[in-house]
Amino acid sequence: MSYRAINIASFFLNKAEPKQNMTNLQLQKLVYIAFGWHTVFVGENLYEDRIEAWRYGPVIPTLYYRFSTFENGPIKTRTINDNITVFRPVDGEIEFPLVIEKDTFMDGFLTLIFEEYMKKPAHELVDLTHGKATPWDKVYVSGAKVEIPKALIKEYYGRLAEQS
Repeated sequence: MSYRAINIASFFLNKAEPKQNMTNLQLQKLVYIAFGWHTVFVGENLYEDRIEAWRYGPVIPTLYYRFSTFENGPIKTRTINDNITVFRPVDGEIEFPLVIEKDTFMDGFLTLIFEEYMKKPAHELVDLTHGKATPWDKVYVSGAKVEIPKALIKEYYGRLAEQS
């Protein structure tokens, strides 16, 4: 099953709340890293949202713009019922269903990603996702927002898995 990036983001934000404050930068990196590992271990794309090479690494524009009102600060969330998360940016509320908690495999997979990578500082996540020989490094053009081919991400994370 393929999700939308916002579903993955919602899962991570709910996992972080209230123990940790997650910024847009951290959220971008976690959702990207989850995509990479999912392509290797499951063999299909986790989501179809476009992933682009920006100055500070891979960015999912649909997520970036949705949470950009929080700027560099923590994304504020709260959960209503069991299936709706409301984000409270400056300009209003955004609601969408939390579909992942009903998928036992995906819940476990994303929990592992969260536990492994959320403990790293934001600058380390940036280094992991846009260092030498990463998909970002291969396509980045200063001042442009170039799409990172999903096949390139899968190939890169496949090499990482072989090295582990």
